[in-house]
Amino acid sequence: MYKQTNKTYADILEKVEAATAQWIIRKKASSLKDDVIITDEDIQAEKERIFIEKYGTALFDFKIDSYRKELDDLKIKAREQVNQFNDFVKELEQDDRYTERGKVDLYRAERKKAEKTLKEIGEAQHKLNVDIQKIEVESAQNAWKKLESEMTPDSITPSEYQYLEMMLSRNDSDEMRKKLAEKFHYHLMVLEYLNADRKFGEVIIKHPLEGVKNQSVNYIKIGDVRLPEVYESTYIHELLKHYKNDIYFGESYANHEWDEEQ
Repeated sequence: MYKQTNKTYADILEKVEAATAQWIIRKKASSLKDDVIITDEDIQAEKERIFIEKYGTALFDFKIDSYRKELDDLKIKAREQVNQFNDFVKELEQDDRYTERGKVDLYRAERKKAEKTLKEIGEAQHKLNVDIQKIEVESAQNAWKKLESEMTPDSITPSEYQYLEMMLSRNDSDEMRKKLAEKFHYHLMVLEYLNADRKFGEVIIKHPLEGVKNQSVNYIKIGDVRLPEVYESTYIHELLKHYKNDIYFGESYANHEWDEEQ
């Protein structure tokens, strides 16, 4: 009867699978909906996160949580800045102490300051986001290296290769290959053996956590600044209120007919 000789790499995968299963249970239990949908992509992302967290960089949780707390604080700060400016504009529109042109001049001056502050917050957020990604990528690579180091060529014995050969001689289907890969906990040497004779278009079996080794840092900055609300715009021109729903810049400002009696 087949008996595996090395269980270290298998234990890693089993612990990740078990932790992911518990996450699914908690996710369903915490949902107000009975028909909560957890996609395969959600499960795979959580599986990789657990793997990286458990076997990646030392103090991963502490480092990531610290940076994320800073990022959350900056989002709140940005929201406060947006609210403060938009409230100012509402009050300015109703203020009868200034002429219309005076209001617009004041609006432009305050908007310029608000934009500068929000851009600075946005840059700080971007830097933190890059720092978080760097930790995640480093941790992902470390976790994969640890798993990979346990799957040495000599951890699969000649008798185990004979077992694989015997099973495939009986049934060479994709389904059998998948079962064998799972039985050997996706040992890289086993995957190499199972995929060796695959032709173009045929199923290639991959390690379920292989994606973590390909993670990279994305340095591209999208938008200007991020607020706490997930679906809120990240662009300053959409976040800041325009004076009387107009934009007093360039020609629109120069050609506007001001009512100086206001």
